[in-house]
Amino acid sequence: MDKTKKYTIVFVVICFIIIGVVGIYRTITPLPKEKPVAEKTETVETPQKEDTLKTKEDKKETEDKPKKEQQPETTKKEKKQTTNTTTNQTTKQTPQEKSKHEEVKPQKDKVQVSIQGADVFTINQTIEIEKDQSVYDVLKSLATMKKIDINTNGFGPAIYVRGINGLNEFDRGPKSGWKYKVNGTFPSASAGTYKVNNGDTVEWIYIINE
Repeated sequence: MDKTKKYTIVFVVICFIIIGVVGIYRTITPLPKEKPVAEKTETVETPQKEDTLKTKEDKKETEDKPKKEQQPETTKKEKKQTTNTTTNQTTKQTPQEKSKHEEVKPQKDKVQVSIQGADVFTINQTIEIEKDQSVYDVLKSLATMKKIDINTNGFGPAIYVRGINGLNEFDRGPKSGWKYKVNGTFPSASAGTYKVNNGDTVEWIYIINE
């Protein structure tokens, strides 16, 4: 029994020594490095990852398509807005521009009309005329403006002026009466038919005993 105890004790001691030596050896000698598995996983893509990437790309394309389709609509709207703003800018006028437009009006035709009686009675006035107005029409406009009475015979083209402002024919003699000149000459036409033009000078003169 004593021998067996000794053997067991020796065996246990040897085991402890072996364990200690192995532990020391492991601490001294480093273990062999293993290649990282992550590198393989980075380079090698599984089919599932490819599918997910494709679906993501498809989603991006589908999202980008309506954006691209919406872009021309937005550009059209912007163009319309710019055209509207330009038209609004052109239509909007400053008060100065409006006053200029209002001031520039087509000028009417005018004639110079004068009435010279036997005594002191004399009138000289510029009259605006319309198209196809006669010498009598101009005289009538001046008479209404100056509140002068006109005594006439007939009507229309055959009208004859007998008196102006109370001075009638034959008042100063058997051959006295009213005649008219246009631009310094006595026309042969009646006052109702002779048409005046812009810039003409019309003179009504009372003739005594002529």
